[in-house]
Amino acid sequence: MAAQYTGTGDDQYKRQRWTWKYFNNPSPRNVNNNSSGLPYVLGTQGGPNAFCTVQEMTPLTTSKSQIIDAISSMQARGSTNIQAGLSWGWRTLSANEPFTQGRDYSVADNKKIMIVMTDGNNTAYPITSSSYSKRNKAFYNTWGHSENERMFDGFDAIANPSHDYTTFRKAMDEHLVETCDNAKAAGISIYSIAFDVPNGSSVKTMLENCASSDLGGTKQYYDAQNNAQLVATFQQIAEQLADLAITK
Repeated sequence: MAAQYTGTGDDQYKRQRWTWKYFNNPSPRNVNNNSSGLPYVLGTQGGPNAFCTVQEMTPLTTSKSQIIDAISSMQARGSTNIQAGLSWGWRTLSANEPFTQGRDYSVADNKKIMIVMTDGNNTAYPITSSSYSKRNKAFYNTWGHSENERMFDGFDAIANPSHDYTTFRKAMDEHLVETCDNAKAAGISIYSIAFDVPNGSSVKTMLENCASSDLGGTKQYYDAQNNAQLVATFQQIAEQLADLAITK
């Protein structure tokens, strides 16, 4: 006869590692019953699709209406993971799976350009509420639960990293810096935009370092403090790309 998990203690942890992420979740999760699932956090579901259940990505296309429709359908929810956005943007520009619309890197006179924009710092959420099991230490994210410490792979800023907001951000920042460097080394030209980010925020310096440099050595980084400046920034980038196309 199979073991009957009680939903508490070590049994709860085993059950969560094995099956919970594949189930829809109750809201809120009660650690004292047998309900499977993960907590409903910030309007998103738990499991492998946690924080990924919003508007799906649009592959490269020449259809302006398709892009406008996709942008109109987007909704802001969940946490901020700049590295994940950059990684998936890179994948859409690639000729490899899961997106194959991009040209091969070897194609002559082909420019792969990415615009990275954020309105704040990288964020992952530790489990601090007594309403939820704390055995996994953080809500499910790009790297799974922080208990497995995949988030800390290659993270050498702190020995024995703790599972809290500050350490999560530092680890995610390190992943972002490495991904920016790798994308640029592969031939991606990156424009970065800090939108409505407070002065003094470390994410501004990180975005500036992430950006590629133009032929004059100036970083392709922009600091947009409001909607009007954001629109002007995209217009400026578009004009630069139009010049690039005309003079190729």
